[in-house]
Formats: sequence, C-alpha cells, structure tokens
Amino acid sequence: MPSSRSSFAFLQLLCLASAPACSAQQIGLKTKAKVETTVTRASSVPVLNRVTFPGNVQDEMSLAEHWVVLFCVDWYEPCQMLRQTYLDLARHHEQKLNVDSLLRLPVRFGEVDCAVDKVLCNEQHVDWYPEIVHYHRGDMLARWGLGPGSLKDDAENMTTFLEEQMNFTVPEDEAIGASIPDSSETQDLWALPAPQQHPLKTAL
Repeated sequence: MPSSRSSFAFLQLLCLASAPACSAQQIGLKTKAKVETTVTRASSVPVLNRVTFPGNVQDEMSLAEHWVVLFCVDWYEPCQMLRQTYLDLARHHEQKLNVDSLLRLPVRFGEVDCAVDKVLCNEQHVDWYPEIVHYHRGDMLARWGLGPGSLKDDAENMTTFLEEQMNFTVPEDEAIGASIPDSSETQDLWALPAPQQHPLKTAL
C-alpha cells in the first residue's frame, strides 16, 4: 500500500498537470502573504528638523543668504495638493538665482514636517497649514498661509508670493569675480610704514 506521503506528492503533480483550477490550498501548498510597503515621500529640497533648522535657517553665517521654508503635515489634503507646486517653484528659483554663486548661495528652499516636529513649528509661530516663511539671515521677512478660496487660487497666490519674495538683488560680494581686484585698486606696500610692508601688491 502506498504511503500517505507518496499519495500527497502524486496529488500535487496531478493537480498541477491536469487541473488549472486546482488551488494551492487544495494541494496543501503554502502561499506567501502579501507584503505591504510604505513609500516615503520624495523631496527635492532639504527636510529640516529641530536639529538642522537652527544651524541653517537661523544662523547668520548659513550657506544661504535667504531661506524659504514650507511648514506642513503630509496627512492634510491642502498640503498634499500644494506641496508639488512648491517643490517645482523651489527648483525654478534656485536654478535661476544660484547659477553664478560661489561661496554663498542667494537662496535655499526647505520644508518641515510639523507632524514630526510640532515643537519647531510652534516656535516658528506656525498656526495653520500649509504655511511658507521667508527668512533672511535668520530673521523672518514674510509669511504666506492658506486662504479662504479654492486650492487653485491658493496655488496661484503661493506662486505670486514666491515670485515677489525672490525679487531681491544678489549682493555684489557673492558674484563671480567680485573679490578679484583690478590693477588700479592695488598699491605698492613698500611705500607704507614698516609694520604694513609686504613684498606683494595687495588690494586695498
């Protein structure tokens, strides 16, 4: 008499070969559970938090002269709808304004997830979402918040706000070649008193 193991193996082969409708449960095969994955939201701007925010946005010696920061929470529909517009505008303005920069960038854009860093958002007086704040050397210059109109109106108002805020002049000392002295601006320091002498001609 065939063993139960042999009968089970024969049943598996029979089902697989001749009965397409034969389910995995009928032949005793184990199936893998469906794996659910969470895709993190991609960002083309720095995601700031309570650790990185002070040293970048609030520091006068920051890498950027201006910072524009979006404060939002990812579960709120207006944030979800307007965030991509903000990222597109951020990329546009950074490419336009930072193209000739060397030592210091005229502007950087960032974002803060207030669902994670609620304390930071409270410190920045963010009362509603989404909210955009423009900083210059650590000081708040202007704010934009969600209006009473439609999301389409809000997207247009946000675009106008950023256009107005980005209408600033890049300081001359950040332009290419600004630190290179012209020959007319040099002086032979051998003619100066001894403590100020140097064998090279140096810009005043």
